[in-house]
Amino acid sequence: MKKTVLPSYATLWGTTHVPSIDNQGAIGSCASQAITRNQFTNAYSRHLHKLDPDSTFSPRDDKNQCFAPKFTFTLSGAGTIWVYEILKEHGCVFTDDCAFSKDERGGHRAKDKDGNLYIDTTRSPAATEGLMEQAMVNRISGFERVWFEGEPYHERLTTSEMGLALLEKIKKTILRGDCVVTGGYPSRWVYSKLDGCGNIGKVGENTVVAASGNAGGGHQVTIVGYDDEVTCTFAGVKMRGAFLIANSYGEGWMNGGLTWAMYDALNTVSAFPELNNPKLYSGRMSLTPAQGMCMFPPSLAIANQLLAFKADGSATVAGKEYTAYTIQDDASRKYLCYKKDKDDRSLYLSEENEGCRFVLLPYADIMAWDKAEAEQRKEEFEQSVWVYTADKEGGEYGFKMLDAGLGFTSSGRKVGIATHNGGKYPAAKSWELSAEPAEEFTAKLSITAGKDIESARNWVFDQFAFLNWEKDMNVGMPAYYVKATVNANDRDCFKLVLTRKEKGKAQAKTYLPAMFRYAEYHPTFCNKEKGEYLNFEGVKKGGVTTGYFAFPLDELLKLPKGKTFADFEWGIRLKKGRKGKAEMIRASLLDANKTVLAEGKGNEIVFKI
Repeated sequence: MKKTVLPSYATLWGTTHVPSIDNQGAIGSCASQAITRNQFTNAYSRHLHKLDPDSTFSPRDDKNQCFAPKFTFTLSGAGTIWVYEILKEHGCVFTDDCAFSKDERGGHRAKDKDGNLYIDTTRSPAATEGLMEQAMVNRISGFERVWFEGEPYHERLTTSEMGLALLEKIKKTILRGDCVVTGGYPSRWVYSKLDGCGNIGKVGENTVVAASGNAGGGHQVTIVGYDDEVTCTFAGVKMRGAFLIANSYGEGWMNGGLTWAMYDALNTVSAFPELNNPKLYSGRMSLTPAQGMCMFPPSLAIANQLLAFKADGSATVAGKEYTAYTIQDDASRKYLCYKKDKDDRSLYLSEENEGCRFVLLPYADIMAWDKAEAEQRKEEFEQSVWVYTADKEGGEYGFKMLDAGLGFTSSGRKVGIATHNGGKYPAAKSWELSAEPAEEFTAKLSITAGKDIESARNWVFDQFAFLNWEKDMNVGMPAYYVKATVNANDRDCFKLVLTRKEKGKAQAKTYLPAMFRYAEYHPTFCNKEKGEYLNFEGVKKGGVTTGYFAFPLDELLKLPKGKTFADFEWGIRLKKGRKGKAEMIRASLLDANKTVLAEGKGNEIVFKI
């Protein structure tokens, strides 16, 4: 049989069906961004336009016509399979019905300074009457996930027959009109730039060429196109062919919120021997603000690493006065800034100086603090400095220190802000300057640790997830479903269990809905270890409020051969968990027409039809 020759490129980006770039902010909702907002919205839009070619539905142009990542994230957490299972069972609503609050930079946020959720947008989906019932109209019937890490692929895309078949499958999926969800560790990704535009690329656009190191932080993204003809030269090697990737870090990230990923980058062992040399990914790691506020060795940095320090008064730290500095990216002249809020750990670049100053504290001074633990002192860090955020709220021992985390030797490691922590973990907080401090000076800021450690090439993506808009859409109300109303002061202190019992028999079959199966993974937005909890309205340690639930009976409707719906008794019960108040007030059994077939009250209900 003659092998089909696929087009050399295809893109979904820019079509009316694919949402524009969003910004998940500090909320770890990437799986819901990639799956719910991008992949599912695209599939639904194509399904809708097939039914009605004159439809004006356009998620590209109207963010409120995108499915809400907040809905699935709140019910499932960050796991890939968890999000798909929520879409299969519970479905989703659009963003205009269930949106995250946004900060002034356009990023999603959850809690206010008092620890309460932003009520109008970020509360639990169960807090709004009718929302979960509304979501069930738009579900999926199936999906497919392929593990790329391990058997049978072993992260070989272009260097094995299995990998090449997977590459063809991804291309065919794009050509059909479907997005593909994938994921990895962005803080490991190594970037270069396109030098050949191919069909849909632009020279100078950023592209992933490899991954290295062991930095954590799993993240899901969306493949929205491919081009076999784009090229990139990295370490003297010209690579050809790449995927077009949509991210959820805002339009300020990489190429307007997108990046390319070269096909060869997906081979953990490159097809080019030169690119497998660990020395290529190793070297002194310096802060690179314009490259995601991450650290890179000189060979892998595609943005400026030289910083401009300028004295700006003084600051008193632990009873001693030091020179305070503003810091700018020496190329863009943007200022290195941080949020003044004591619990915000992020760094970012700003056109204006937002009153953020830094102090270079000698390591010896840090270890002389009364909170320091002397046994933590390490000779190798004696010539280093700890970079202190002078104008940040909170005590001297709070979130004040620039910190590279436990992946301090990893290329692409994101730098944030951490506590003094008794002088512990100096490897993550000790920095060196490439020039002596003065009133004004320029220097690289490099992590002291790991200067001689080699960082091997690693994998870029570990999985691919597929949805078929022609086959996997499940639009319309379920044949039968249950609605329940619960009063509770803690929205995580109970579960609702669906039941089915054959008439005349004692044993009942039970089913735990997906949102409760993944309850231990979904975001609590509070510290359970400290006894904190949220009610349905998002108030920390608040009073009793009302939540409204709806569940399809699809799984329990898989009946034994020869049996019908009428042969069984159907029910629901509330199962208490951790300490807290919860009571099921009422529940109803309904059909696809929303006709109430039976009702009941109490924590355990068997519907009388």
